[in-house]
Amino acid sequence: MKPVLWITHFWKTAARRLRGYGLSIVFFTLTAGWASAAAALEFSTETIPLAADQKVAFMPFLSSSVSSDLSSENAQSESVPMLLVIETPDLDEREKQALGLEEPIRTVTLFRQNGTGWERYLHTELDGAMDLVDTVQRGDGIALAGYQRSEVLVLQESTATFQPMLSARSMYVGSNWDASPTFEMFFDLNEDGLDDFLMPDFDGWQVALQQPDGFSAPQTLGPGPRMDFSESSEMVGFRAETPHVFDANGDGRKDLAFWINGRFQIYEQGPGGRFAEDAKTLDPDMNDVLGSFLSVEFGDGDDDAEQPQRLLDAVGDVNGDGFAD
Repeated sequence: MKPVLWITHFWKTAARRLRGYGLSIVFFTLTAGWASAAAALEFSTETIPLAADQKVAFMPFLSSSVSSDLSSENAQSESVPMLLVIETPDLDEREKQALGLEEPIRTVTLFRQNGTGWERYLHTELDGAMDLVDTVQRGDGIALAGYQRSEVLVLQESTATFQPMLSARSMYVGSNWDASPTFEMFFDLNEDGLDDFLMPDFDGWQVALQQPDGFSAPQTLGPGPRMDFSESSEMVGFRAETPHVFDANGDGRKDLAFWINGRFQIYEQGPGGRFAEDAKTLDPDMNDVLGSFLSVEFGDGDDDAEQPQRLLDAVGDVNGDGFAD
């Protein structure tokens, strides 16, 4: 594996969000062997300048490319490091009103490694209503996808336009000016090499498995979001319960679970890939464990500081016995 590919894949786990003031992205590419001692590692650097009046988000990922002419029998697909950069105008409320803008005008730029450096591969505007962007693994490679008005759209690179891929509801409604729209909504839930769709909705979570010919109709599973008021009913926030994906019943298929009131609500995945509509309860007798960092209370007094609080961090096979811990 090329070292730069390892770094790019590592970065895909979380998008970077920056506020641009004459900002640049600097790449540190590993050029020495990974097995070398840390002191012997060598890096090359490259800088891409960005606009000074934008909020910037970036997401590195691996795309697919064809190494020779498509008509050739020897054409082979290979992974190519890509970098997604999304720029959003850095405007305050007064500036938005003065310009008469109802939705942000974001731009998306794709940079591609060409063997000697990074080149700008694609540059286009995003629809102002497209608040969520992620990459999706399909049968023909990795593509850029966005969520807009209950539609999941995929970028057609040849035309630089987004085309419908899936219809699904979400709890993300209204215009988003502040945060960048990068968001993980695709996961391989059934381990078939294709990314599936997972999105919080006001009625639960929208789950749609990807088939070779497209996505299945979404299922609504799990609890709806929690609602919190701040100061008044006009200042309200919604927080989705965190989904955990693991094999809960030992049948080799990943199930979908939610930690609710100290217990797991588990939606088992069936042989055909769809999940059970009714949840089973798994009680590990740990009802003092909280399910979200936002549930942790920070007190002002000494008595509060002395009270221990436990938080569920993750579910995974810790001891290598094949079972989730």
